[in-house]
Amino acid sequence: MSEPNTTEIREAEDNTSLPDASVTNMTEQPVETVSEPPKNEAENTSGDDDTPKPSRPVALLLEYLELFVTCLCTVMILFSLFFRICSVSGHSMLPTLKHGELLLVSDLFYDPQPGDIIIFHQTSEEFSRFNEPIVKRVIGIEGQKVYIDFTEGYIEVDGVRLEEDYIQLVNSLGIPTGEYEVFAEHHFRMEPQSDGQTHRIFEAIVPKGELFVMGDNRNNSSDSRTNVIGFVDERRVLGKVLYRMSPDHGLTPID
Repeated sequence: MSEPNTTEIREAEDNTSLPDASVTNMTEQPVETVSEPPKNEAENTSGDDDTPKPSRPVALLLEYLELFVTCLCTVMILFSLFFRICSVSGHSMLPTLKHGELLLVSDLFYDPQPGDIIIFHQTSEEFSRFNEPIVKRVIGIEGQKVYIDFTEGYIEVDGVRLEEDYIQLVNSLGIPTGEYEVFAEHHFRMEPQSDGQTHRIFEAIVPKGELFVMGDNRNNSSDSRTNVIGFVDERRVLGKVLYRMSPDHGLTPID
């Protein structure tokens, strides 16, 4: 009787002890994880520290309020440092400016020039109304010679006659005789003309650091022709008129 093949049995037993290759491959596969869906933003009404967040309408209101406060502060700074608003009182600047109109004025990097409309202040013990800001037009600056013919109604600056289409003038620059006493008499003279007439003349050289100003309503304006106003110290100038605001014209620039 032949002996059994022990070699084959051992090999079979050894084969049964080997790990299953397919099972090993499955266990090495990465395990998929399923995350929870994100919560609705509308439902997330609290922060990480459980502090309630404002609702959307309230947040919008706060944003608008912050914007309004920022704009208001900016406007206040601009108008306190660079601009000011003045109101016209009186009729001495007709037809350019009317009584009650609002003026936007600035003195930022401003150097007065002939033709500019300015706001300035003077001091008068006799006439209290001139202690308030005054609006006039610059006719001459320091060193310039101003020559006025009251009879013919024209002005020359350094020998050049001004073309003033902006003024309001009735016949001439003459005014009632009784009012001449308030004018700077040492600048006035009576000058005979070649036609035999005598003209009343004003002539003066503007002192250093001062201005010669006049109202556009030449027959009804207290200005540098008078003792109560006289020459204007440049240090008293509050600024140049940039715009006027009125119901008739809206917001318009001043030439």
